[in-house]
Amino acid sequence: MKKGPESKEILDAISAANKASKNKKIWKEVKDKLLNSRRNRKGVNVSKISKYVDQGKTAVIPAKVLGSGEINHKVNVVALSFSDSAKQKIEKAGGKTILISEIPPEGLKTELILLR
Repeated sequence: MKKGPESKEILDAISAANKASKNKKIWKEVKDKLLNSRRNRKGVNVSKISKYVDQGKTAVIPAKVLGSGEINHKVNVVALSFSDSAKQKIEKAGGKTILISEIPPEGLKTELILLR
């Protein structure tokens, strides 16, 4: 019996976080969160991102970003996945959306804030 994640999306994200973890401690935490069961990976709404992440910062979310609420300032978001409305709201506010599986092995050259 196989234990652990089986989804290609999760496995790709874990692989990317594992490669980037050599440069930042935060990616080790992201990898640990991704290894948890899906029940423990609750989605994060854009309203929470807007509330806890200052303009110009980058939020790392080891779950899906959901579109409930509003975001009124530029924030870059790295996440497992995005709902269509969340992606539109973040980009409309001037931010970028990046999948965890697409982060470069050297990580990101910016201050990262982990939201759970």
